[in-house]
Amino acid sequence: MKQDSKTIRELYAKYQKPHMTRAERQELMEKIYRERYKDDPRKPVSQRGQALMNLICGVIIFAMAMLMTLGIKADNIPSSVPLAAIVLFMAVMGYFEVRHKKEPADELSKELMLKATSYSAYAMIITVWALGFITTLISNKRGEEFIRVNSDNLMGLTMLLLGVYLIVRNAAYLLLDKAPAEDEEE
Repeated sequence: MKQDSKTIRELYAKYQKPHMTRAERQELMEKIYRERYKDDPRKPVSQRGQALMNLICGVIIFAMAMLMTLGIKADNIPSSVPLAAIVLFMAVMGYFEVRHKKEPADELSKELMLKATSYSAYAMIITVWALGFITTLISNKRGEEFIRVNSDNLMGLTMLLLGVYLIVRNAAYLLLDKAPAEDEEE
């Protein structure tokens, strides 16, 4: 591994001092990250590129969760195929992470990501409410008093919520990040 530059070592020395507040430590870590980013020879990936990658990951997780939740099973597909697809996808994402460096977030992108995260929280609450409502309707139609939840249902619901979170958060970020650029052109 490459040795840290003198600037980074000095920043780490400042970071070790006990009298600093939490905000000062966080600011120093951001400076260290930016210095390392400048020294890194790999190709950069912008904040929008990172959001797009996370959006694709969210869509894949959401699709897998929908298949699990709906209980769609194909008898002619071996059970190892979904696992192999997941491992292959993770290997491609890992390869991409190793070959590229992530661009540090600036103040505007942090603010936009916070807005997008709040939108995703609303989407998750609405999703849980909708799933509960649909489940209640189905159980009432069948005349059942109780709903039985097993581990497969729970894992499918967790993956569904993770997929919704990633999709809404990153799609909202991409839309919010796109809006100011259009205003500047006019």
